[in-house]
Amino acid sequence: MDDYGSEVWRCHWTGRLVWSEEAVITAGFYPGVRAVYVSAPDYQDGRRACYQAFADNDRNCNTCIHLERARHPKDRFGFLFGRCRSTPVAHPYALRPSGEIMFHPDDAMLMKCYQSRFVA
Repeated sequence: MDDYGSEVWRCHWTGRLVWSEEAVITAGFYPGVRAVYVSAPDYQDGRRACYQAFADNDRNCNTCIHLERARHPKDRFGFLFGRCRSTPVAHPYALRPSGEIMFHPDDAMLMKCYQSRFVA
């Protein structure tokens, strides 16, 4: 609280002080974690940087530049399908030698062939 009785928070994404009158409540992006955070009104750049660091740490095919997405019927377990354009394809869930793969967007895959799609 400040000297006038207003709550003061620290933005989860930017680290800046935020007074309750301007605070924005945002959701996290961590798989399996139900969390909400107090954020500054201009939190987007900080959240984006955190998400990119998280995705680069997980090295999941969902955020890889080599992934070419494929249309498919909805999978009840949440798996997605696509084609891996990296060479050679050394994917743990490879379906065919042509490069078709399946993956779950919430798995930490730690793929060695991963290249971030967020590169500027």
